[in-house]
Amino acid sequence: MAMGIYRQGSLSGGELGREIPSAVRGTIRRYVLHDVIKRPDFQKYFDCSGIQGYQTNKNKVLFLKSRKDNQQQQNNKDPRCNICNQNLLDASYCSIQCKVFLSAYLWFRLCFITN
Repeated sequence: MAMGIYRQGSLSGGELGREIPSAVRGTIRRYVLHDVIKRPDFQKYFDCSGIQGYQTNKNKVLFLKSRKDNQQQQNNKDPRCNICNQNLLDASYCSIQCKVFLSAYLWFRLCFITN
């Protein structure tokens, strides 16, 4: 089965800036004013380990973009996202965006920054 490419444009009024396979685009949903994707559908194309998952309507979902944390937490021992400092339960990243950002940053440093 050939996969077409779908340019994400207006799901949340903004662009993700990434091209996603057409087989995946149908699984993007809205949850608590954010775009989410079903984890089982997306992990066929991307390593989802370390990303905080959430349960909604009996489905395990992942946030596409990082969320703003409006609550100031006093406990610094709580797990936090490695990129945006979002409170987490048991993961290293709050969203797919944060994991992709770190991967791109590490790749850039490896390829272009010399010591």
